[in-house]
Amino acid sequence: CEACTEGKSTAGEGSVWGTECVSICGDGRLSVEEACDDANTYPGDGCSPSCEVEPAFRCSSQVGAASECSKVVCGDEKIETSNDNTVNEECDDGNTEDGDGCSGQCAREEGFSCKTSKEGKSVCNQVICGDVKRQTA
Repeated sequence: CEACTEGKSTAGEGSVWGTECVSICGDGRLSVEEACDDANTYPGDGCSPSCEVEPAFRCSSQVGAASECSKVVCGDEKIETSNDNTVNEECDDGNTEDGDGCSGQCAREEGFSCKTSKEGKSVCNQVICGDVKRQTA
């Protein structure tokens, strides 16, 4: 008996022989043939019924393990990019207000410099010429 690799399984449809390794969407074992596998085939949770990452989500991609998916949300203090690149945060200061250096769409605003704290939150400061602080906008 040979163990399956690349996140594949011997159970399920598509397996001609009891020992043939196949990729099964929804089994919670990410295979190299799947973009995600969150152990179900429900839509709207980040991993589609066909094991594709849904728009504006990001999913973990450890082969052989269940994918963990989360929606990329501006204002949650985490700088993230969705797997499909439809959401690409330059900063995330924990709110969706404009005028504080990080816009409501999590883009750095002109005239501000943003750094990421140890906790992952963006801290933005207005760049003022002559304030004796060396910054770049």
